[in-house]
Amino acid sequence: MYGVLVTLHSVTRWFVIIAAVYALYVAFSGWFGRRAYGTAARRAGAIFGGITGIQFILGLLVYFWPTGLVMGVLGNAGMAGAMRNPDLRFYVVEHIVAMVVAVSLVHIGSAVAKRRPTDTGRFRAAAVFWSIGTLLILASIPWSRALPMVS
Repeated sequence: MYGVLVTLHSVTRWFVIIAAVYALYVAFSGWFGRRAYGTAARRAGAIFGGITGIQFILGLLVYFWPTGLVMGVLGNAGMAGAMRNPDLRFYVVEHIVAMVVAVSLVHIGSAVAKRRPTDTGRFRAAAVFWSIGTLLILASIPWSRALPMVS
């Protein structure tokens, strides 16, 4: 079951990236095109927030799965051992912290955008928060890191 969760979490990253590209396109084109903040912008935020939320839940399941990497690391090597190994440190600390911040920024961006008094302000807030969140997501995806095995 753990392998299925890891695979699902890995595949879902592409949906997050596609949603981010769509949301950023809507936000920046609305901001610089001086468009009205309407259904398309709210939908882009909802899709981006929804998919990142699903991905976050999958990540938490992978993180806290009893036979998974993190529980194995903390049970065997402990946190001190994980901090000495760059790959383990990435998965145990860096990845999850960056993703918590990124998902929070995506959701905060949607909330802040709704409360701005002007359409330009709404699009600008969404573009800024979603851009920072997307950059954090892209920087924290383990593009070439293999999931280390803990015995």
